[in-house]
Amino acid sequence: MDLRPLANEDVFVTNLFALHPELEVVRPEFYCLSDWVHWKNDRFLPEIRETMRKLPDTKFFLEITASPAVENERKENPEILNRERIYYLTVDGDYTAWDNQYSAELNAGGRPATVAWGKTVVLDFCVPVAEFLGYSEIYLIGNDYNWNLEKKADLAEGYFYDIKKDSRGLIESPDHIEQTRNDEHVRLILKSFELVQAGMQSRGRSMYNAGIGGALDVIPRVKYEDLF
Repeated sequence: MDLRPLANEDVFVTNLFALHPELEVVRPEFYCLSDWVHWKNDRFLPEIRETMRKLPDTKFFLEITASPAVENERKENPEILNRERIYYLTVDGDYTAWDNQYSAELNAGGRPATVAWGKTVVLDFCVPVAEFLGYSEIYLIGNDYNWNLEKKADLAEGYFYDIKKDSRGLIESPDHIEQTRNDEHVRLILKSFELVQAGMQSRGRSMYNAGIGGALDVIPRVKYEDLF
């Protein structure tokens, strides 16, 4: 997909979008990371650290367990990781989107807000933050959730980058492979999207799938090219 038109849009990105060749063209306003694998041993992965340097105006939404990594990085790069661009959220595993417990009410009196677990950073962080900030229309791109359709260990065709460059170690992890190929895992993600979409509609807001292919058919599809 040609992401260059997104340079003029408000964009949320996640995970290893740091490796995308159009990173500095898109220059996302928001970068969301909810999984601890991006800050191993209280330090961010090199790709994430470099992106923080490249995108000084991007706001980062991080799971609260990233705070030690932030403090360690801040000691070396205080001008890059200033407090005005780092926001913490807490994912509550007992508070789940597939049980219709999603909420975009993120005011927490100065404490990290708690968000429902949707088994994907898009539902954990991106959607509730976007809704909290007042966005009335959300367009999803690259949200496939089709790992269980082709149960192979080789995920090379499912990423926009060379998976050998993925320093998280997930590709070689038998536990991760088993989890993502699990039909129930995918079912709960899709159910979460369906319930969140219904809730948004009741509040006069909309979410669309502007991606190509994939299994996220519970969200109304639109053509990416027609958005610009």
